[in-house]
Amino acid sequence: MASLGGLVAGVAHELNTPLGVGITALSSIKDILEEIQTSVREGKIRKTKLDESLATIDELEKLAENNMNVMARIIQQFKFLSIDQTVEKANLFSLNSVVEDIRNARKEELQNVGITFNVDIQDNITLFSFQKGLIEVVNSLINNAIDHAFDSQPEPKIILAAMVRENSAVLTFSDNGVGVDVSIAHQIFEPFVTTKRRNGQVGLGLHIAYNLITQKLKGKIKLLDTSTTSNTCFQIEIPIDISH
Repeated sequence: MASLGGLVAGVAHELNTPLGVGITALSSIKDILEEIQTSVREGKIRKTKLDESLATIDELEKLAENNMNVMARIIQQFKFLSIDQTVEKANLFSLNSVVEDIRNARKEELQNVGITFNVDIQDNITLFSFQKGLIEVVNSLINNAIDHAFDSQPEPKIILAAMVRENSAVLTFSDNGVGVDVSIAHQIFEPFVTTKRRNGQVGLGLHIAYNLITQKLKGKIKLLDTSTTSNTCFQIEIPIDISH
């Protein structure tokens, strides 16, 4: 995984483009407003020209806002990486209940994008672990599926399954989407790895999930080979009792 220095350099690089676009857009708005002010003072303002200028300002404002939102998302995710994850105390909780709560919380959002969320969890799995950390992991995987998994697939769905194996809970998170691009599969948990940068994606979601699983939950995650089925499947293994 990337060092702190590498992460900082990566964040700086990712911020540079939207920052530059935002500054350019705001500078252009300033120039247009100065032209309008000059025309008003000289009594040469025309309605058609004013309408054109205002339309251009509106487009530039949206461009600046979109790029500011990209920057805010990058900073928010980077802040999450820097938070001291030891603040939360481990507690006893039902994995079944936690997953059901997540499914209910995101039900409307997933319905709006046409994705079905199926759950197949062994009964009565109880963990002594970091509940909030696990919730963040599942939400990161859901977000990743929404952003990357589907490209006009009929009946898109994600499936979260879980079972107990010896002293561990084994979770599999899969979808019936387009699968992972083979060119990035080997580095999918690295920061800033994404095939959707043009759509404003940063590529930190799976890196955050990886850090939470390996550092906070004391577990491991891997991308399973789904080359024969063209979907995506992550397998997560975490201890049932993190105190042992």
